[in-house]
Amino acid sequence: LKSSYRLKEGRRPSGDDSPGGRYDGRFTADWEYAPGHGDLDEHNGRTGVTPEYPEGTYFYVITDAHPYLPRSFHGTPDDSFRQAGGGGGGRERGTRQRPEGERRGPPPRR
Repeated sequence: LKSSYRLKEGRRPSGDDSPGGRYDGRFTADWEYAPGHGDLDEHNGRTGVTPEYPEGTYFYVITDAHPYLPRSFHGTPDDSFRQAGGGGGGRERGTRQRPEGERRGPPPRR
């Protein structure tokens, strides 16, 4: 599946907030979403049939061209994607808490 992003043509504006020079793909701002340019939407996803969802479902795609990984969500993410406590203080799902007194860092050398 092909991303629908393409490299902008021309030169970046130059100034205090811009490096100037030709659009060459080094910066995220060098790319623009072009509907119909590829197979995927602006979130690098699409609706299609999968083995798990024979009636069809929306899914994200990792590509070998910009943006490689999805950088935005289609729709509204479920609350389970949010961290509890804000500011990164929450514990991610699937991670275990270290028991009181358990050693941190690499295992001791033997």
